[in-house]
Amino acid sequence: MKRGAALVAVLAAPFAVALVAGCASVGRDYQPPLTAVPADWRTRSDETSRNTAPESWWTAFHEPALDRLVARALLGNYDARIAVARLREVRANLGVATAAQGPAVDASGAVTRQRTLFFAPGGPVPATTTLYQAGFDATWELDLFGGTRRAVEAAQADLGAAVASRHDVQISVIAEVVRAWLALASAQERLAIARRALASEQDSRDLVAARVSGGLAAAGALAQADAQLATNRTLLPALASARAQAANRLALLLGEPPPDLHELDAGGRQVVVAGLDSAPLFSAVAVPDPVELLRPGLPSELLRRRPDIQRAERELASATARVGVATADLYPRFSLTGSFGFEGLSTSGLFTSPNGIWSIGPTVRWPILASGRIAANIHAADAREEQALLRYRQTVLGAFADTENALVALLRERERERAFALAVAAHQNALALAKERQSGGVDDYQAVLREELALFTVQDDHQLSRLAVADDLVALAKALGGGWQVDELEK
Repeated sequence: MKRGAALVAVLAAPFAVALVAGCASVGRDYQPPLTAVPADWRTRSDETSRNTAPESWWTAFHEPALDRLVARALLGNYDARIAVARLREVRANLGVATAAQGPAVDASGAVTRQRTLFFAPGGPVPATTTLYQAGFDATWELDLFGGTRRAVEAAQADLGAAVASRHDVQISVIAEVVRAWLALASAQERLAIARRALASEQDSRDLVAARVSGGLAAAGALAQADAQLATNRTLLPALASARAQAANRLALLLGEPPPDLHELDAGGRQVVVAGLDSAPLFSAVAVPDPVELLRPGLPSELLRRRPDIQRAERELASATARVGVATADLYPRFSLTGSFGFEGLSTSGLFTSPNGIWSIGPTVRWPILASGRIAANIHAADAREEQALLRYRQTVLGAFADTENALVALLRERERERAFALAVAAHQNALALAKERQSGGVDDYQAVLREELALFTVQDDHQLSRLAVADDLVALAKALGGGWQVDELEK
């Protein structure tokens, strides 16, 4: 009796020690990193003084076709779909890590036929028997030092990083869809301007030809007009190519084959793009006022709004937890194991009490001579944690730089666009005066054509500047982390 009690005490002693030592998990408890952020943006104006959450910012363009394209891209874009699949994978990995905290039960069965020899006085006597076995084996590793708990923490942080990564992909997809749509509308607008300029050049060339045939101008003037006309014709293929590339880019973002492009409709107002709705001329696109659309708020708010910062922070949390997982290998592993089953020489009455067998008891495993490998794994985990911290800080700095760059580009391009708008108005006035002088007989029609060509050139530059303003708006929306809703993406 005393011997049995002593044996129980010996078996229980390691567990008692482990329970005392295992009150806290090994490794470091994660603490979010302290991040130094500027008090305000360097680029400031009255237009960037207030704060708002830029979620569905693309609806400020008031284009139902664009809204539909964004919705289609969020469902069909391959990067977005890959991010969804990755999220499912990480959720499953969390389930695997969580399940490791509980016991594992296996069912087993076997039929063994064997031939043995019994040695009798007259010589060996063979005997053949069949052994039937069936039962269950159970193992439960006690997470006394918290290694499994740290693995669950790491898996939970990985899930948070995957959710943030999906948000980040959505922001990028939305921004690129809007940019491709704007580029398509701009290319179509520039094609329309180029065609009007070419028609004006053709009229100018015809006037020169008439003057040459009437002896009012030298033949060299006609050669110059022909050269100018031929030069302007070279612009059309490049603009048509830009339009096709923008449409193809848009289709790729939607996860669809390249579309069919058609020319302007009968009214000359839009381009028909099969499968992508109709893209308006860029002059018809209402570029939102940055004052009404986007306001950056305070730099500290980027830490909450930008998914790439959230992803980097969750990756740091995961790396910190995995240091604890590696450290847990320094300590012994305690398990409770047991088995219950039946064993007999026939299937008849196999599952009856006389044929029952069972075993139960604790086990311990301690890799004493693997300390060099374990120490190296801990050092590697520490290094990965340091890398994650550096990546987090780099991501934060990059977010501040992205926003500053977008702000300064937007404000300066708006100034440039306003200057072009004034130049367009000035050339329109000059054209009106030229037409008045021509109708009054003061100037000939060529003066009118020259003013038209100058107006077309400035209009083209103005449209390019308006596109740049719209692109800068998209860049600022992306830099501010706008374009996603948590409730929608975490389903």
